[in-house]
Amino acid sequence: MNHFAKLSLWIVRIGLFLTLAMPLLVFKSTVFPYLVGRVVIFQIIIEIIFPFFLYLVLRHPEYRPKFNIVFYALSAYFLALFASAIFGVDWLRSFWGYRDRMDGLFTMLHFYVFFLMLASIIKERREWFWYFNAALIPGLIAIFDNFSIAVKAMLSAGYFFLPREGGLFGNVLFYAAFVILEIFVALFLWFSAEKRWQKIIYGFCAGLFTLAVGASLTRGAILGLAAAVFLAAGVWGLSGNRRRKIFTALILLAAILSVSIIFSLRNASVVKDNSVLSRITSISTESDTGETRVIGWRAAASGFLERPVLGWGYINFYVPFNKYYNPKLLGHSVNETWFDRAHNIVFEHLATTGALGLLAYLFFLGAVIFYSLRSKETGKKILAIGIAAYFFQNLFSIDNFAVYLLFYILVAFIAHDKSEKERPAPKSIPAGSPPDVRRGGGFLIFLALAASLWSIYEINWKTFALGRKELSAASAGDIKISAELYRDALSIKTPYTAEAKMAFIKSIAAGIQRGSFNDAESKILLETAKEVLDASTARRAKNSAHDYFLFGRLYSELGRYDRSYFDQAEAAFARALELSPGRQQIYFGWAREKAMRGEIEEAKKVFQKAIDLAPEVADMHWYVGVEYNNLGLPEAINEFIAAYNLGYSPKTMGEAKLMMDALIARKEFAKIPKIYELMISWDPKNASLYAELAALYLKLGEKEKARAAAVRAMELDESFEAEGKIFLKMIDSFR
Repeated sequence: MNHFAKLSLWIVRIGLFLTLAMPLLVFKSTVFPYLVGRVVIFQIIIEIIFPFFLYLVLRHPEYRPKFNIVFYALSAYFLALFASAIFGVDWLRSFWGYRDRMDGLFTMLHFYVFFLMLASIIKERREWFWYFNAALIPGLIAIFDNFSIAVKAMLSAGYFFLPREGGLFGNVLFYAAFVILEIFVALFLWFSAEKRWQKIIYGFCAGLFTLAVGASLTRGAILGLAAAVFLAAGVWGLSGNRRRKIFTALILLAAILSVSIIFSLRNASVVKDNSVLSRITSISTESDTGETRVIGWRAAASGFLERPVLGWGYINFYVPFNKYYNPKLLGHSVNETWFDRAHNIVFEHLATTGALGLLAYLFFLGAVIFYSLRSKETGKKILAIGIAAYFFQNLFSIDNFAVYLLFYILVAFIAHDKSEKERPAPKSIPAGSPPDVRRGGGFLIFLALAASLWSIYEINWKTFALGRKELSAASAGDIKISAELYRDALSIKTPYTAEAKMAFIKSIAAGIQRGSFNDAESKILLETAKEVLDASTARRAKNSAHDYFLFGRLYSELGRYDRSYFDQAEAAFARALELSPGRQQIYFGWAREKAMRGEIEEAKKVFQKAIDLAPEVADMHWYVGVEYNNLGLPEAINEFIAAYNLGYSPKTMGEAKLMMDALIARKEFAKIPKIYELMISWDPKNASLYAELAALYLKLGEKEKARAAAVRAMELDESFEAEGKIFLKMIDSFR
């Protein structure tokens, strides 16, 4: 091996070790601080070391990937993903993905190369031992970071509780999924360690990670870990004699009975007062989270039945979800009804990659698990169980970058399988090889180097720069400066610029609707949005009901200044409804546009259509009531009352007062104390609220409650004392 080959080998090794630091990177100077920066840097690292890896592969066959069942299964899976994307409905979305996920085929190709490098370059068990040790560090740092957050929260609250914090991951689901895999890395090292002090350290780490999963209160992760324990017990029992099998069966039976008892006692204080047990026993398809998941899975199943072979295209779940959107979802979550994932790995693959993609994925995971279980090493069997736990928790969650990173590390180690007997490594290609071999290899390396340099700047650096400039524009205090900064940011050409433009449009439309801007500021921002919106952005939106919905909102607001935009708004809303006919938000936006036109009766008809999609959804009645109230229509009272009766709970003081006014107008005074109690929970030291509540209770004839409220008002504010004493005398004389 010549000096350049040795240098190349060290460059690749250093790069592979540097990737382990990615889960720790947080860039608060850019949008999506827990994701964009770390993915960009990971991709840059892979792109820097890839030409050196390619040189080693071409000149030194001992560094070529080992072709085994794991390699073939993973390659087949990636081919299935590409096939689904090519024949899907949105190739660009499949290839680049969403910026808030960063898991398009472009990023996944980097993981594929990452896998090849790990499996080919890290050959000796000693190297893998140090690599796995380094892989534990991000998990330990993440745990201690979350622990410090939890301690601060508990000290501030003054009592013990488990806050669900994502810490360095920004989302507790991603944190828990990452820590699950760290458990099995630590256990593998425990079984591989030869010295007692090493086993103590790795055992402590495994225990710490396990406690962290439980403390996260993430049900999917906890269930995944429980499934792993059951599987481990099963593998251990089946590999032993008859006595071990009987013992294992008894242990599993006892565990099943224990779980059954816990669920049967879910309403008992011993379970309800335990954060972990109460969280687990709250699992139900009738809960808010459970029902929203089921709605998403049903949409995925409907999408699969329409395109059963290759699906709608990798990560194009948003298309079938919108098409088969269930209006009942609005009753569970107003702000999170635009699903881009099925939150179930099986349904996700069925909808997006079809039967072919799902089979390829299951074959890949099965190959990894089989390849591990056939090993004589207990540590590798433990990794197989870890992969199974990863799969099981993904039945209730979604993947993310940091989890992918650790997952592909485990897969690469399993694929390498150094414990198995290998054929002698082929010799390196000598310097005097035939010219066509050397020349062809040099050309490939040149192409790889050119592609890497282009991608580093045009894709990665510009994506990061776009995010930084967006954040600077959003945080600028002056609207004119902000608009200019947005123009500058959105002029950067990246695969995610169209997505950034839609985010800008969304923020403008939402801000105007909330009344965050005055008329002059609104006009500046709308003009800016109109300038940055181009034909390429519209083409990217061709399958997105959400984007057309945003177009409709933008054109509606522009219609205030130029009525010709109202027609464009109508066209945008109509297209959005073609893509998602069951969505109340689209009807709602369309009705607002008609009201802006001055077509009040037409607006009322469209508002009613939005309500009729799911009359039992309280939120829709409330928002229609707010619009009617803004228009000065008496029908507002009917909608506010309907929302109250369906269980709508005001979220601000302003909403609470609107609700009370409606109840007063209907003379439904008995329902008003509930609103006051809610307002007091927001502002418990507001003496005026207690005084008003006291007067209301007296009006309702509830003298003791009136007395208690009046006394509390006097305690909070001495200025109420004189008036309060008179009021207390009135209570005594009141009949």
